[in-house]
Amino acid sequence: MDLLIASALTFWALWLPLAWFAAHLASEKNRCGACWFLWGVLFGPLALIATAGLPSIVERRGPGEAGSAGEGGPVAKLPRMTEKPGARAAVIVIIAVLAAVYLLRRYST
Repeated sequence: MDLLIASALTFWALWLPLAWFAAHLASEKNRCGACWFLWGVLFGPLALIATAGLPSIVERRGPGEAGSAGEGGPVAKLPRMTEKPGARAAVIVIIAVLAAVYLLRRYST
């Protein structure tokens, strides 16, 4: 039983913050934050390392815009987690399911 409690505490104290940081880093690079949060929950530090190694998705500017290198045509920007209609709800449901599983295992006799 002590091993189960230690495992749950390790998960909540280490893996979820790593998953959140991976999601934050991914959204800063214009990637899907919710997707990388799920990868972080599943793989922990490996997802954070993978997210750190990802190149950022940059929008290209037209020839007349500031900071352009003469390349034309916009590149489609991936929507952030807050711009997707169901992404935030999906993350909340996943966290609720994980909490329910934890509580069921802890208090079941």
